[in-house]
Amino acid sequence: MLKAIIVSLVAGAAYMIGQVFISKHQAEVSQVITKIEGSIQQSFGNTPVPSLPVDHTKPLNFLHYKECHHFFLSKACKVGLWGMNENNCIELPNYSGEGLIADTQQCYFGQFTAGKFHGKGMVYYAQGGKYEGLFFEGKKLETVTAIPPKIEPEIPKPPASFANYEACHQFFTQRSCQTSMLWNVSKNQCSARNNYNGEAIFSLNQQCYFGAFSGGKYQGKGTLYYVGGEKYEGNFQAGKKHGQGTLMTRESQLAGQWQDDKWLSAPR
Repeated sequence: MLKAIIVSLVAGAAYMIGQVFISKHQAEVSQVITKIEGSIQQSFGNTPVPSLPVDHTKPLNFLHYKECHHFFLSKACKVGLWGMNENNCIELPNYSGEGLIADTQQCYFGQFTAGKFHGKGMVYYAQGGKYEGLFFEGKKLETVTAIPPKIEPEIPKPPASFANYEACHQFFTQRSCQTSMLWNVSKNQCSARNNYNGEAIFSLNQQCYFGAFSGGKYQGKGTLYYVGGEKYEGNFQAGKKHGQGTLMTRESQLAGQWQDDKWLSAPR
């Protein structure tokens, strides 16, 4: 009992001595605490605790080849594929899991086993369309969804010549070229008439021309079809009949030399 009383008195005395010391040296104690807090703040500041890289959003599918291919290129994998679960580039041999790989012809997104397409997956083709279904050791096994590639209809090229104005005019109007444009025969498309050089078809003011152009005008050999049934075959210069040529009508024909749209003489 006496021992407990003595211990209690000693503890109380120690506490009182400590309080007296702190009260006398309050300024020094505060400075020490401030230095410690400053050291901690300098070491860590407000820097957040480093965390593991956040997993990229995994697409469920892609709209087309370009989107799939762009995703793969963005990962900058020098070899192998992009492992979706690993969120990293993976060497292809013996890989098993979900991944994505692409080349200039197709882009595959799906399951792999031993480095081959195996399980569910989708193949997007560079020429258009995709295959979605099951794969077995790199080969299609069962079609779930097969979208055929989009094939643009081939634009028919003009014939060597037209029978009459109607045939020439119909061919031109079906191309839907604007008024200031003509049909570029070599490129098989509409082109601006202004300063055009080359072979083309143009219809305006009940006339349809099929032949050579220079500077946007009839120049060289060509054929001019008239709505009334007449046809001129021969040479042109600056948009006019000029040189050797033949104008054919329903009843007759004028062959010979022409100048500025006028017939000069018959050939000798």
